[in-house]
Amino acid sequence: MVRHLSPMVRHQSSMVRHPNIRRANMRHPSIRSGALRALRALLPVALLVGAGCGESVTAPDVVGEWGGLHISLLLRESGGTLEYDCAHGTMGPGWTISSEGRLEATGEYVQEHGGPVREGEETDPEPARYTGMLRGDNLTLTVTLTDSGQVLGPFELRRGEAGRVFKCL
Repeated sequence: MVRHLSPMVRHQSSMVRHPNIRRANMRHPSIRSGALRALRALLPVALLVGAGCGESVTAPDVVGEWGGLHISLLLRESGGTLEYDCAHGTMGPGWTISSEGRLEATGEYVQEHGGPVREGEETDPEPARYTGMLRGDNLTLTVTLTDSGQVLGPFELRRGEAGRVFKCL
């Protein structure tokens, strides 16, 4: 039989402890283990909820090498460098990742060509906007060339992996 006891009862206009309250305290093994089980079950949920309350993912969480098919990204707090099959690019230092995992950055994209690069040959960098979605160790990245509106990607990158890039010959 389960009895629900109030820890305090009103008696002659003053609060006194119920005589059986010691039976329902935290020293009792079944109550203590039940409370610990509840705490263990709720702790991961509290951590997840708390983690989602921040404004952005901290830079050390995402800096490093990211790679995928036809792309390689080295991301630092100060910006990023990208290598594509026949191109390369940069991300500026103002890149952000929201608490939902949305990456936003601006930078440049440079189209390369096969064959030798001539001495004094200049490349024309194009302004680019990088957008993506971070989910754990996976990053889906899309590049939009802002002058032409051309969209490259989406590229699927994985944290800690080298990119599989095939440079123009």
